[in-house]
Amino acid sequence: MMWKYQRWVIFVACMVSFQLSFTQGKPFHFAWLTDVHITRGSQSIEDLKKSVSDINNRKDVEFVIFTGDISDFGYKEDLGIAKGILDALKMPYYIVPGNHDTKWTENGATGFDEVFGHHNIHFNWGNIEFIGFQTGPIARRGDGYVTPPDLIWIRQQLIEAKKKNRIIVPYTHYPLNSAMSNWYELTKLFRQYDVAVVLVGHGHRNQKMNFDGIPGVMARTNTSRNNNPVGYTLVDVRNDSIFFNERNPEIDKTTAWHQLPFKPIDYSKDKTIYPVPDFSVNQEYPQVRPKWQVSLSGGVSAAAACSGNRIFIGDREGNFYCLGLGNGKKIWQFKAGKGIFSTAALADNKVLFGSADKNVYCLNQDNGKLLWKYTAENSVLGSPVAEEGKVFVGASDGKFRVLDLANGKLIWQFDGIGGWIDTKPALYDGKVYFGAWDNYFYALDQNSGKLVWKWVRSKKESYPSSFYAPGAAWPVISQRRVFFTGPDMVLTALDAQTGDSLWRTGTPRLNEAIGISEDGTKVFVKCTFDSTLLAYSTSGNTPEVVWKTVDHYGFDDNQAAIPEKEGKAYFPLRNGWLIAVKSSDGKVLWKHKVGNVMLNPPTPINSKEVIVSDADGKVLLLGVN
Repeated sequence: MMWKYQRWVIFVACMVSFQLSFTQGKPFHFAWLTDVHITRGSQSIEDLKKSVSDINNRKDVEFVIFTGDISDFGYKEDLGIAKGILDALKMPYYIVPGNHDTKWTENGATGFDEVFGHHNIHFNWGNIEFIGFQTGPIARRGDGYVTPPDLIWIRQQLIEAKKKNRIIVPYTHYPLNSAMSNWYELTKLFRQYDVAVVLVGHGHRNQKMNFDGIPGVMARTNTSRNNNPVGYTLVDVRNDSIFFNERNPEIDKTTAWHQLPFKPIDYSKDKTIYPVPDFSVNQEYPQVRPKWQVSLSGGVSAAAACSGNRIFIGDREGNFYCLGLGNGKKIWQFKAGKGIFSTAALADNKVLFGSADKNVYCLNQDNGKLLWKYTAENSVLGSPVAEEGKVFVGASDGKFRVLDLANGKLIWQFDGIGGWIDTKPALYDGKVYFGAWDNYFYALDQNSGKLVWKWVRSKKESYPSSFYAPGAAWPVISQRRVFFTGPDMVLTALDAQTGDSLWRTGTPRLNEAIGISEDGTKVFVKCTFDSTLLAYSTSGNTPEVVWKTVDHYGFDDNQAAIPEKEGKAYFPLRNGWLIAVKSSDGKVLWKHKVGNVMLNPPTPINSKEVIVSDADGKVLLLGVN
């Protein structure tokens, strides 16, 4: 009898110990900042200083977390301004980037790491494990997104935290819902590891959220935009509860607005079937199948180039590959210093591309041997064009250059650009055309580099906000007209000789993707909101729709170019879909879903084969039987 009593006492003691191991002991406070959007000369700088000063004057704040959008445009100078202010905090701070730090970026999303030393971070406070991670799209417009390497890192932190019986609190910028392309991978992981709550920014407002059954909390922007007072979040952790309060330092006001239980959650009891991506479209078009597929672990944000039986493509970790067209096997590999966002140009058995490490590289196509490199003053995210012994390429140092294909020596450079260049220029009638992230679209003389003309939107169209700059689209030219799209969701036609506006159409609203038919008679675009693919005539003096195809693909903001080959146009979408249509009338020929992340511009080989890649690093040869 005594033995049974002792066993019962031991069992109760173990259960109490186990429960206590998941209970936060001493109450504490931390501050939570998000979405400060620092820009040189803006009010957001003073707004951040006010919050930092208020936090420093409090005696109860142990640390500060920051859930992204530190800058407005990802400039290292703006990130440095923010760091200078945050370094004045008297307590530690733990910061991760947002989409404004990684999408609009002159440096291929490397600037945040260079200024703050990381883009993912974890720490523990008592028995709580905080896991902060990046979810911004990388140097391309698109959904929130966790890269494959970052997903591996997050999983490892969860494993370690679970071993130590810690309460797990992930924090990031994007809400873990359809605003992210691979949200379901995160929520599946977090449910496996009993996450207590997920903290996010991005929405600029206080909001109670739910991420596939996981409690979520969104916090307000720090800025005083729209007549709102400066504000941040004070978080109060007490035993088994967590409280969220808005703090407005200018008016010395603290308002409680949300409370949650604070302990690990056993999600095994939740039998709800949460949505996941639907790949049934591939069953509707069984004649379209991958002939082979490989995965590049660094992720891909550029199109493939093809010559003969070889494919050339780079990844975001700076690896540049030559793969066999027939089987996808690696022939050779070259390592650049930083990520590659540049689609390669091929000429004279040379392959050329830029890198975030500031270099333009020229390699031998046969063996990957470095023939020459040219070093710019900032990242080279733009895609080069090689023609008649010259290499045309823009960079993030505000300069457009022409290099000698034979040796990489500078032939000329144009210095008058106020933003970075990450597009692929177009050559036509002795001129080179491109847009930049300074609001302007440029035409330069190919031989001298002199400015022929530059175009800008009118003040009525939100000028001078560079958020609407024609910087991403690959312009196309035909019949003495240059066409491009932009974040303003407008298709523009300019006179290629003078830069005069011939027409602009924003009805329906179009995204930044554009392409042109091989015969030069049609420009291909797609709608952002209306699930419609369109072709416009290149010869009309007003916008003339040749055909339109309604396809119900939903919202799409993929900026990847739309190529055409042998009568087929290929539309890459944000959700991993590729739609092939008959370019003469827009009839859908087939669709294929590669994954659920952004597709890069596809590379058609012929009417029955096309190379496709996505942000996750999948590269495949699709074949049509």
